Amino acid sequence: MKRYFSSPVLTLFFTYTLFISSTFTIAGQDASIIFLYLLGIYSLIRNRKLPDMSHPMLWMFLLFTAFSLISGVLNQYEVDALMNLRSNWRMLLPFVLLTVLHMVDEENLLKTYYAFWLFIAVYGIVQFFNGADWFRPQESSVSTPYMSSGGESGVFHAKGNFTHHLTFGGSMLICSSLAASFLFIRGLYLTTRLLMIPAVLILWLSTAASLGRSIWVGLTVALFLLLLRISPKLMIIATVLLTVTATLLFMNFGEGLLSTGKPETRIEIIQHRLASGFNLKSNRDRLLMWKSAWHGIRDHFWLGIG
Repeated sequence: MKRYFSSPVLTLFFTYTLFISSTFTIAGQDASIIFLYLLGIYSLIRNRKLPDMSHPMLWMFLLFTAFSLISGVLNQYEVDALMNLRSNWRMLLPFVLLTVLHMVDEENLLKTYYAFWLFIAVYGIVQFFNGADWFRPQESSVSTPYMSSGGESGVFHAKGNFTHHLTFGGSMLICSSLAASFLFIRGLYLTTRLLMIPAVLILWLSTAASLGRSIWVGLTVALFLLLLRISPKLMIIATVLLTVTATLLFMNFGEGLLSTGKPETRIEIIQHRLASGFNLKSNRDRLLMWKSAWHGIRDHFWLGIG
């Protein structure tokens, strides 16, 4: 029984829970990171060995965290700016994983990881059509119809088990891009490659189903990088076509108002969502955020705001 609670076994267990929980729960992901940190500290104490601090990336993360702390203390926003440190503690995770992945069968880990992601991706596609929220009680449902549309012709923001569609879309974007890169692995069996192609397509569809316009931009960039890997000439042609299309869309929707009529069909709703990305009046809040960011840089150039 004791061997099941040994440090290597627990490290292996929490590595798997980290990858699995990252597909549907931030709390589980953070808990796994904390336990991996604690196991790493325990290993250092037990072996009486100081960690290798020579990696320049490690020092970059540590210095960034230190400067964030100093900036938060010295500027006028006081304690509020220190809240940014809530995310900085995760920056050491890659260095912790480097020390534990040699104990893990990486192929099995990736198979497990993508099996969960495929389930969540299919779940997201189902949500897009009917707003399903299988893992929450009805009174706690967070399904969000786009433009308050509903019924048979409405669409919903795909969220998976997250509470916001951009959290889901961002996670799915990274996952789908990584999965697409696996298609170019040399020596990959043809059967495996043929199975991965529809899996990647499902991941991409689920990413798009989040209806996040910034997610769509990221997905477009990922597809262009994929084209670059396949053929640089194709990528150049696609870039020219996309630039022309985006210019025309900005000319048509940039300053004017979008159609006041309510979209009725799913196609019309998606077209409205796409067009709104090229309409400045529909993105006034984002423009104000960029303006605020510029003022923050200008007013606190040397110390920042934490």
